[in-house]
Amino acid sequence: MKLLICFVIGVITTVQYGSACTCNPNISIQDKNCRSNFLVLVKVLNNGNVYGMDRVYKINLIATFRSNMQGGVDVRHLYTATDGSACGIILQKGYYYVLTGYYRKSGRRRQMRTGLCDFRNRFRSNPQSVYKPPRCY
Repeated sequence: MKLLICFVIGVITTVQYGSACTCNPNISIQDKNCRSNFLVLVKVLNNGNVYGMDRVYKINLIATFRSNMQGGVDVRHLYTATDGSACGIILQKGYYYVLTGYYRKSGRRRQMRTGLCDFRNRFRSNPQSVYKPPRCY
């Protein structure tokens, strides 16, 4: 009986952990861009520092293509979860990224957050002159 209980607990834990981060596969890139809180071009300035369950990247915000927030946003940092099971992503220092994401309030300011289910595109050099964001209707 103890063996059965241990087995059931192990299966439940594995299923919960394995499916913690799931993304809707039917959402197009345009929908990801248009449904998100922001679409930005950033340059990543460090490898990210871990604070609790967050990895925080220092960024240079180069362009904001779309945003539903006016002021009160921390535009020097980008937040993501620390691991993939919580939908976190790893960004590389020195690269440019076009990213979507959402805002989360923290104190008086809002954090820009992104994750595995959001859109991201990496570039070696600044793509601002050639990148054309999708139109949102």
